[in-house]
Amino acid sequence: MELDFGGIGKKYAVDCVAKLCSEYAATTSVVVNFGGDIHVTRLRHNKQPWHVGIESPEDDDKNTTHTINTNNILKIFSGGLATSGDVRRYLLKGGTRYSHILNPETGYPIENATR
Repeated sequence: MELDFGGIGKKYAVDCVAKLCSEYAATTSVVVNFGGDIHVTRLRHNKQPWHVGIESPEDDDKNTTHTINTNNILKIFSGGLATSGDVRRYLLKGGTRYSHILNPETGYPIENATR
């Protein structure tokens, strides 16, 4: 079995960038987004939330179908949120869709993984 720390590493990088933003722009609300790994540094001055769009996994045009209110990210996730899925990262071979997420029991890509 092989471990891939890519998901953990990207979220860590987002948190590091958010920390730097907080240090250099302490009174400004900043949203850091590295492709699904998100961190919000603080509430906006006017208390209005940032809105983060969620794309439909079935739509290749990347249309937003839902939004997340960043004030809820701050309350629920302590400022950060990480996601993973095979919407953009997969291999289609012989009619089978293979995810970038591996099955820990076999070490092989998960077929038809959560999008």
